[in-house]
Amino acid sequence: GTGPWVGDDCHKSTELYHAAHCEWRAGPQMHSKRCGLAVVQNAQGSALHAIGGYGGGYEYHASMEALPIGNSGGRGWMPAPPMLEARSGHSASVGPDGRTYVVGGTNDGSTMATSTEAYDPRTGRWSSFAPLPAGRGFHAACFGLDGRLYVLGGDKTGAVDDLHGLPDGVHIEVLEAIETGQSSLVFD
Repeated sequence: GTGPWVGDDCHKSTELYHAAHCEWRAGPQMHSKRCGLAVVQNAQGSALHAIGGYGGGYEYHASMEALPIGNSGGRGWMPAPPMLEARSGHSASVGPDGRTYVVGGTNDGSTMATSTEAYDPRTGRWSSFAPLPAGRGFHAACFGLDGRLYVLGGDKTGAVDDLHGLPDGVHIEVLEAIETGQSSLVFD
């Protein structure tokens, strides 16, 4: 789409890169128009998950769609369990425990969320975990080899800000996973 803001144009289309031919081809359409969504490959490597996003007008998605890939591919996008909250501009990362962790985003295009949630593919359910200390959206996040979820950059309150004397535009928040089998994280 053209952007994740009210009035922007969003699309259902996907494109797939074919490395052997060095070209892009049209992929299967998603069920919902989305921009500002997050996409991850599940821990098993058997599906892509398109999570949340802005749908146009005043519509923000909590929905998730799954696209089987590899040997299980070819069926197109399928509905999957929705998040607890609608959001766009969020991040999604698969943790070392196999859960997909979704952080921040916005459900109105201006207020950045502190909320976080995790999808457990073993139960097919989403659950909340520790909120961010400040709302954040349009950022990046990934798990490090140390098992921590790193959240970097983005928008906190409608304008990118500075944090803890880091260089302009650099923001770091570290969350450390607890090995309890629960969907909770604590701040480092």
